[in-house]
Amino acid sequence: MTSPHTDLSTLDSTLLAAKSGRRRKRFLAISVAALAVLSVAMGVSFLGNTGTTKVGVTASSSAFVFPVGEHGIEGSVPPAVTELAHGSTAASGTKVSNLPSWSPIANSAGEVKEGGDLVLIDATGTGLVANLYVTNLAGMQAAYTSFALPVVVWQSACTEENEAKTECTKIGTWSKDPEVSSTFLTNTEGNLSFSLKNGMYYDVTIEQGGSYYAVSTENEDDMSPSFYFTAQPV
Repeated sequence: MTSPHTDLSTLDSTLLAAKSGRRRKRFLAISVAALAVLSVAMGVSFLGNTGTTKVGVTASSSAFVFPVGEHGIEGSVPPAVTELAHGSTAASGTKVSNLPSWSPIANSAGEVKEGGDLVLIDATGTGLVANLYVTNLAGMQAAYTSFALPVVVWQSACTEENEAKTECTKIGTWSKDPEVSSTFLTNTEGNLSFSLKNGMYYDVTIEQGGSYYAVSTENEDDMSPSFYFTAQPV
């Protein structure tokens, strides 16, 4: 025969477990709500959406500018140029494309994670003024409250020519152009200009680092800059 004391003890344990379960559920609900409020108050998205950039580069139709596309450097690339500073190659060859990239999170700060090539510029026959434009600046301003992307100009000279001395067949290693200061492409300007001296090949890149603050990752086209390059002889 079961003792009355045993029945009461079992009942007390059952009631205690039920109350504890309700408290845990209530605590979990409160914690999730509190986290949401905290994220808004701090301007940080703990449950934010993550996006991935897909940089696009185009250029004016000229013999000076060769943009880096999804499948390498586009256009009739000078045969001496087999690889850019970040490893991009001609689309007619091994088709390597190393564009800059980063992964913004809504309501969060970040930086460029992977530097990459944007464009090859051939100034071996004349000095040039090159211009870089962000064609979707308004969209980027909607996706980011601010951004500062580090832009660097690299240079390389011809080291070997054909027997007739009419064509460069090999270039040297890429080095930062000492006459063009490293700068930032920002959300307030959206364009840059470079004076490039005669006798060099140039590679314009975005490097790792810089900063941005993303507020939306809903539209990939707004998160990713679309660049347009021009170059004019001087």
